Amino acid sequence: MRRVFDFILMVFCGTIWILLGMLSAIASPQMQVREQNQSRKHKNFLGKDDCLFNARSPYIQCAVNPSEVCDKCIYFVES
Repeated sequence: MRRVFDFILMVFCGTIWILLGMLSAIASPQMQVREQNQSRKHKNFLGKDDCLFNARSPYIQCAVNPSEVCDKCIYFVES
């Protein structure tokens, strides 16, 4: 009797697992294909590109001192 119960439980759990997988496949958004002209190289929008401590981020410009301007920064080191 125990083996029958284990088998029924295994089939039930497997069925639930398959149904949840199908539901997640239906509910997940479609992947967006990147266009050919979009560059994979990250663009730096702020600061100087030649600084060693450049954060290379569109939001902050310096990884060492984010609130400072490159020209006045004491950590400015050309790479």
